[in-house]
Amino acid sequence: MALSILNNIPSLVAQNQLATIQTNLQKTLFRLASGSRITSGADDAAGLGIADGLHANIMALAQSQRNANDGVGQLQVADGALSQVTSLLNRAITLATEAATGTVNNSERLALDAEYTQIKNEIDRIGLNTTFNGTSVFTASATSVFLSDSGSSSSIVVSVGTLTANGLLGAGTSASSATNTLTLTSNLAAGSTVTVGSTTYTFQAGAAGGAGEVQIGGTAAATLQNLAAAVNGNSLNSANASATASASGNAITFTGVASGAGGNGVTATGTLTAAAGGSAGTWSRAGALGGGSDAQAATATLGGIGNLHNGDTLTLGNITYTIVNSISGPTVNNQVQVLIGSDEFNTETNLASAINHTGTEGTDYSTGTVANPDATAGPLWGSGNNVILGFTAIPAGASGDATAIACSVSNAGGSVSPFSGGADGASATDALTLTSNLAAGNSVTIGSTTYTFQTGAASGAGEVQIGGTAAATLQNLASAVNGNGLNSANASTTASASGTTITFTATASGSAGNGVTASGTLTSGGGSTGTWSNGGALAGGSDASGSAPSDLQTPADAQAALAAINQAINQVASTRGTLGATINRLQAASAVMSNQVQNLSSAEDGIRATDIPKTVADMAKYNILQQTSMAALAQANSGQQSVLSLLR
Repeated sequence: MALSILNNIPSLVAQNQLATIQTNLQKTLFRLASGSRITSGADDAAGLGIADGLHANIMALAQSQRNANDGVGQLQVADGALSQVTSLLNRAITLATEAATGTVNNSERLALDAEYTQIKNEIDRIGLNTTFNGTSVFTASATSVFLSDSGSSSSIVVSVGTLTANGLLGAGTSASSATNTLTLTSNLAAGSTVTVGSTTYTFQAGAAGGAGEVQIGGTAAATLQNLAAAVNGNSLNSANASATASASGNAITFTGVASGAGGNGVTATGTLTAAAGGSAGTWSRAGALGGGSDAQAATATLGGIGNLHNGDTLTLGNITYTIVNSISGPTVNNQVQVLIGSDEFNTETNLASAINHTGTEGTDYSTGTVANPDATAGPLWGSGNNVILGFTAIPAGASGDATAIACSVSNAGGSVSPFSGGADGASATDALTLTSNLAAGNSVTIGSTTYTFQTGAASGAGEVQIGGTAAATLQNLASAVNGNGLNSANASTTASASGTTITFTATASGSAGNGVTASGTLTSGGGSTGTWSNGGALAGGSDASGSAPSDLQTPADAQAALAAINQAINQVASTRGTLGATINRLQAASAVMSNQVQNLSSAEDGIRATDIPKTVADMAKYNILQQTSMAALAQANSGQQSVLSLLR
């Protein structure tokens, strides 16, 4: 190479090498200082993307693991609370068992019931006040434990449910007390009586001188005040055992003394009889007081009146229906005109159409009529002049509160029963006994299906062969009701025949607020040899919660409560088992996520972490190269000094 002073090529080469070595040495120092092989995107762009994705997975899994542990904590709080509830129920078992025996007197049983009440109160307190992180533990709303690895996610639903004493032990479906209001439109005559429960109160002109006597006041309102005082108890009368009374103006309201427990409404009876020869006192509504109960809608029937006459009226709620020979105008002020028919069946069909706003407006009843807001009409049983029309209150009675409405009829030969609620029970059942065999043409209607009896073999649906005995006939009927080759199973009931008695049972028990009624009627055909010991519509079943009385005040209540407590213990144990299974699931999920975090951390470490032995070796190498490069640069910088020796 020629000597030159214009460019020092060896020095430039040494500088370039030194710069590269210093860059590599700097990266090595960064890796050793940070522990990470990738200190910038330039180090490994693809590796950095993978490592950051893995790190996001790890962060999401770590938090999900904490979420699962929080869910475990909440369920363990609930399980601990339920453990204490089990202890309380075990004490309740002891109390109920003791209260159920006849050797315990009433005052001792009341003391047992008082402690039982405190146990129920404590169960309610536990259910209300047990919280986790400020949130109620026992709630109907499910809690969702969210689990994710940042890319995909899932949830484990944690459902504890509510915790109340009534929910565990049953309060008995409560019923409202029986109530009814009677209005005295004019003052009473001496000798008139009112019977409330088992007590009769007699009205007289002079001052009352003994129990059951009520002085007639100067006005109807004053008379009712005197009656209310007698019913509620005064110096002459003990408080009525069945009802209390409240008088306001010309109206008096009777209320059953106690609401019925266990879905069994208390009915306070109250009837009015006019004095022999006295007619000054009249009531706007007489008859038994309507009973409140846990049941289907309040119902009433209209029947046994022969054909309705021109001018007869039915008042249903706030609407009055008047039977007329011809419709003379529209409905005004809730006064509906109903066209009389050729017989009672057709007349009451028109009446039902007016109440329900079906049929033909303007023909069957006056124009401008609306559907009755308080009740519906139907079904209509029978034919010709032997029919019964039923009514159902709107809305159906809520649990423990049968709806009752005013219902009256003006017809000297007829009657209307007051609206009354159903009673607590299971499915509707009724048993009919056939005292002699049936004749051809007799029929039985069950629900919407009619079964007709005949002497020959049945050949179609609805036909039932008469057997050699009444028992055999009933077996044939039961077979038809339950379904055989000719008949589908009856949609309303099942039947069971034993000897000469057949029992009908509604297909399903009533659910809350919805009583199930199985209707069944017998009509005679051309024969009269078949007679029933119990005819008419089958008794209707109604809603029953199945819950036991929640007190220990009588041996029967205590025995029923004992069964409810045992069921509650099983229910709590089942709930704790469900909680335990969910705890195990959350713990398993936590363990899986812990393993995922471990493996993902290892994968991220393999991409991102510095290989320390190799990096230390690189640092030693680059340190030596830096020193040799600097020495070479110094030598290259001094190489041009030899040019001066040529100029000497």
